Amino acid sequence: MKNMTYKALALAIAVGASGGVFADAGDLNPDHEQLGATSYGDFKITYSNSAKARVFGLDDITLTSSDSTSPITAKDDICIFTNQTNFSLVVDSTNNFSLQDSASSEGATYTLNFQEKGAASNDLGTWGLESGNNSDGYKATAIPAIALKGGDSELGNTCSGNITMTVSAKQKAGASNGTYTDSVLLTVAPE
Repeated sequence: MKNMTYKALALAIAVGASGGVFADAGDLNPDHEQLGATSYGDFKITYSNSAKARVFGLDDITLTSSDSTSPITAKDDICIFTNQTNFSLVVDSTNNFSLQDSASSEGATYTLNFQEKGAASNDLGTWGLESGNNSDGYKATAIPAIALKGGDSELGNTCSGNITMTVSAKQKAGASNGTYTDSVLLTVAPE
């Protein structure tokens, strides 16, 4: 008798499961997806292309000079990519464009200039303490996107540069011998 009860229970479960499968068939749109000599169905494809940006190819910059009267300059070719027409750029300096030693003594002030590589007429902006420059944290907007060069890719890790960044430092009069540093954060956003 026990064996018969289990078989009846198994049959009830199987019928219930099968009934659930057939119940779904009633949810089909009556105009299509029907069993017949021909059948048709439709579906939608949605593609979302979100706005993206990437800054890469940044290198640490070392300035060396024994001449305290001339600005000391160095250049670094960086890559900025966006899949939009424009981008914004924010430059944040930890020491407000001042090179300082470990005791926070100032050894030099500097500016950062960004320019399309190879296009002297396409100046993207200068940040620093000198009059007329963008200040720390200033957001330059509506900068036209510049195509990456050669084999550069927005997903790759190589950068031959589409933008030249120039650092120009002026030594402070009476600055002691030593090492002076600052940390800079570039933030790029698509527009």
